[in-house]
Amino acid sequence: MYNYYFAYQILGNRFQRLGVPIKEVNERRQKNGESKPRNSLAQHLIKLVKDHRNLSETVQRFRHFFSPLFFAQIATSSISLCISVYSLAYNSDQNLFRTVQLMVTLFYATFDIYFVMFFASEISSSSGRVSFCLYESNWIGQTESYKKLLLIFCEVLKQPEELKVLIYPMNLETFSSIVNGSYSLFNLLKNFK
Repeated sequence: MYNYYFAYQILGNRFQRLGVPIKEVNERRQKNGESKPRNSLAQHLIKLVKDHRNLSETVQRFRHFFSPLFFAQIATSSISLCISVYSLAYNSDQNLFRTVQLMVTLFYATFDIYFVMFFASEISSSSGRVSFCLYESNWIGQTESYKKLLLIFCEVLKQPEELKVLIYPMNLETFSSIVNGSYSLFNLLKNFK
């Protein structure tokens, strides 16, 4: 998941550098002995659009393949979180090893859910920043047709990539609702004791 976060960051940087005066780039390339001129700005934008589409399709395949695994991971960690809190609250014996084991389970379950939700949230935020990077590029001095292409693609980029488990988005708000749900289940178990 961290690779997809970095891929969106790199794509955003490439969009941000879009619009560098091609004349200067071609002069530098000719000084270095390359006679072939660089592609036009519109062709470069089209290539970046294709790269964005490929990355988006890859993330969707990742989401489709790993969604059941993430659901199982989050469900088992939530249950472990609730059971460890319940056991810690009513740990009547003074066994230090058992207390340490329950504390480790509690922290592991919490961070297991947190890191999955955090990286999914980072993917969403970095894919959302790509449109800002495109806006920060040097588009003001370009032709009207290029500006129209940019506006069309900015509309496409307004929808950030979002990973979901079943119907729930994977983000930090979902993490807090899972922790709140585990605490509610703990209170329910406490009332039955």
